Amino acid sequence: MTTQPQKPGIHENPEPCWTVLNENGEGAGYEGVEHHSRTREEAEKDHAGYTDPDTGENTTRVVQAAAPCWTGTLLCGKPFIFYGDVEAAHFADQEDLLGSAAYQGNQLTDGGALLCGDQDEDCEVCAPERRRIKQHLATISTRADVFTRGVAEGWADPITDPTQIDWTQRRKTALLGFTVEDGRPVNPWGRHLPYGRGELGHWGERANADAVVFATYRGDRVLLLGERRDGYGWAFPGGGINPDETVLEAALRELAEETGLRIDPAKPGTFHSITAHRPRHVRDPRATREAWMVTAPIVFELGDVAKLPELECGSDLARAGWVMATEPEQVPARVAELGGEIFEAHRQMITNAVLGALS
Repeated sequence: MTTQPQKPGIHENPEPCWTVLNENGEGAGYEGVEHHSRTREEAEKDHAGYTDPDTGENTTRVVQAAAPCWTGTLLCGKPFIFYGDVEAAHFADQEDLLGSAAYQGNQLTDGGALLCGDQDEDCEVCAPERRRIKQHLATISTRADVFTRGVAEGWADPITDPTQIDWTQRRKTALLGFTVEDGRPVNPWGRHLPYGRGELGHWGERANADAVVFATYRGDRVLLLGERRDGYGWAFPGGGINPDETVLEAALRELAEETGLRIDPAKPGTFHSITAHRPRHVRDPRATREAWMVTAPIVFELGDVAKLPELECGSDLARAGWVMATEPEQVPARVAELGGEIFEAHRQMITNAVLGALS
């Protein structure tokens, strides 16, 4: 029997393992997976318990693997177990082992030590290392100007370690709920994404308000969009909600700052209607596991106008303009004519807005 190595890490066994193959020479495990056992006796047990689901017969055979297989030892000295396996898992190659370890959380994506598993299950040896690796990954995957220009200009959290943030308070004011694990926020729609903040400056949810402005001009329905200066395309005017603002106040401020268009809710004669819609997750391409966008769109209907309001771009937009929006496909078509494309995070919202289906 091969002795389980005690040194933490992954190991190539000194001698080949045993496996069970079907009559076609394929793995006899679930969906053709080739399981490896440390001894012939263990493989014989697997062989004896196998029944072909179609014929009810056992056509498998026990063979010795052509090459040594791989096994792992956690940082705390325990054998690496893949889910409910009684014995330490053995894998055909190093890649299979690492893939399984990453899948169930025993290894983070820096190629480092194998850890106990979920942060709720980490032992006192593995837990500190997991926290260290997470913070290291968060730091190296966050764009450098977040720590410098972002903090100086106020759009980035100055705190570099999210475990130091009062998440109880932040979750109270969030537009949509989210969980915090081991002191770190978890994107409900992006657990698979990298740690850190990427290009975004905040930790956790960033609450935004978007101004969706329609008008009817010469019988055609048109929509106000702006081309972002960061290169991500055409989008609704909008931005982050300040702590002292309502969603409506933020949408009105961002609209004025980015396009020069000012709407006064106290003067109904300047618009036809204002409709607030529910907050929703934004599929922002810049999102990470620990930083993401949520927005609450406000629809402003200007009604029939004899002349479209003139626009004056602020610092966040390169251009702003009115695009035909009687049908959803007209919007990206017109933007393409202008040499641009729709901001991916707003693509579905734009379609829904034109169809009148934002809520």
